[in-house]
Amino acid sequence: MSDVRAMVSTTTDFAAMALKTYRKTPAAANPLLNDAERACAACLRSPEVAALPGAREMLALFTGIFRTAREGTSPPQILHEIDAVLHAKPSPEPSMRSIKSDEDAYEDAVDEDAIEEDAVDADIIEEERCCRFLVSWRACASATEQVAANSPELKILQYGGCLAALQLATIGAGCHHLVSVDLSGGDFTDYDVQTLLHHCPSVAELNLISTQVTIITIHHLESHRPLTMLTLGGEDLRLLETLNAEISLCELLAARGTLLRRLYIGDWGWSMGAKLALVLPDAVRRARQSLRLVSMHSLLLPRPTHPPRAGSPQYQYRRW
Repeated sequence: MSDVRAMVSTTTDFAAMALKTYRKTPAAANPLLNDAERACAACLRSPEVAALPGAREMLALFTGIFRTAREGTSPPQILHEIDAVLHAKPSPEPSMRSIKSDEDAYEDAVDEDAIEEDAVDADIIEEERCCRFLVSWRACASATEQVAANSPELKILQYGGCLAALQLATIGAGCHHLVSVDLSGGDFTDYDVQTLLHHCPSVAELNLISTQVTIITIHHLESHRPLTMLTLGGEDLRLLETLNAEISLCELLAARGTLLRRLYIGDWGWSMGAKLALVLPDAVRRARQSLRLVSMHSLLLPRPTHPPRAGSPQYQYRRW
């Protein structure tokens, strides 16, 4: 529970800083608001957060204000809401520090009368402080080194369209607690993915659609922790055209498919082989949660003819 409290406290700190920045310079704060909103949403999805008094309410309040700002509401219409949050009374939960006390402490730390730094140095300090609160990040090449050096609790990484292989390795080396990684559409190779997984053994969700990975990555995933989400394929179907690749995929599902909840293989034009079609139902039966099979082939896996027994896995089949 202490880890959950720390995550909530860190997320609310980051959200408060985003609101303060928006309060002063609305136009310049949009990227910060987007990251803060995603961090709050990720925190809200955690079942453990509901056990903390006032945590869900505070996170939901932040999310609502972020959404209002994103939808184009003029700043004067939501400034009173921002001020109310920034001046909130301390929470009765000891681990949930008040936003007001955090803001006061930060003001004291960067007060111009207390420290002598020029404007550029002050901006760098504020940016580094914000990076420490990042939980979810859509990658930007120019910020790679800063995020890698200052965001040890980053959990969700999304390829932003401008991330190179070396920068991905930099992120992996600095952010060891990544859980969800979306590299879809990126020019990443087997080596790039293996390097990332070496630094980030906690990765449980991996999106590799339309990348340059080959059968080598499928083999490597057999020694990685069981994934809850895996996507392979894309418009270029070379990865799945060989029998060896399909056999390797069958072996991967048999060895590491027990926790899969989402599995996407192939794309339009891909034809699933007989061996994989036989393995998939077994992988589904071993799943501990609902396994959604999403692809573009015409085979429809059968639905169960009787309702599941109490305590047994529940299956959801989709069209292939």
